[in-house]
Amino acid sequence: MTDEAVLERFPAVRLDHLNKQYYLGLLRHELLVNHCRACGRMATPLRPICPSCWSSQVSPMPVSGRGTVHLLTFLHQGPPAPGVDYSGGFPLAAIELAEQPGLRVEATAAACPKAAPKERDTCAKQ
Repeated sequence: MTDEAVLERFPAVRLDHLNKQYYLGLLRHELLVNHCRACGRMATPLRPICPSCWSSQVSPMPVSGRGTVHLLTFLHQGPPAPGVDYSGGFPLAAIELAEQPGLRVEATAAACPKAAPKERDTCAKQ
């Protein structure tokens, strides 16, 4: 994948050297988090230093994307996407990843019921 591919696929995103790696990962169908080689902690979003030990020995690392949904809401604002019906809002979830307690990401969810979700309802990660 090239920088041009990221710019073409995500034209509204302000890219820098750190988040470019994150979006390149998405194009490869990978979810990337920071991994600190000094203390072993993972963190999001990608940053030049570890928020736990302040080491600069961090690098992007792919994770499974599996985890526990801690928050699910339906947003009713934002730019429309071609071919997507947002009339009922689009689902946004805060997910604690299985790789490390406290490691959370935010993501839109696909195949999520528009009705108020019940405890056992599931939404597929997009």
